[in-house]
Amino acid sequence: MLKARKGNRVVKIPDEKQKTYIALGYSITDMDGNMIHEHVEPSEKLEQAEEEIQDLKAKNAAYEKEIKDLKAQIAATDSSAQADTPAPELKKTKKAVSKATK
Repeated sequence: MLKARKGNRVVKIPDEKQKTYIALGYSITDMDGNMIHEHVEPSEKLEQAEEEIQDLKAKNAAYEKEIKDLKAQIAATDSSAQADTPAPELKKTKKAVSKATK
């Protein structure tokens, strides 16, 4: 036996009717009062989802800004590193040296 609660109404139901009462919006507990299924109003779920979406959008914007700043920092570092390092010297082979001296 289980207890189904909706508002002020508490009904004792057999285990087989649990899914039916859940579909009707009841919260289900066992006879000792342990929660088996807690009904949450769809409007409450919607509000929670909207809050989570707003939080995630704010985090996303912060991460996108951080990525943009890091890319700019990398680009600045790469351009200054290239300006500081001299151009690599070309290796001359013995054949090239002998041809140049002839």
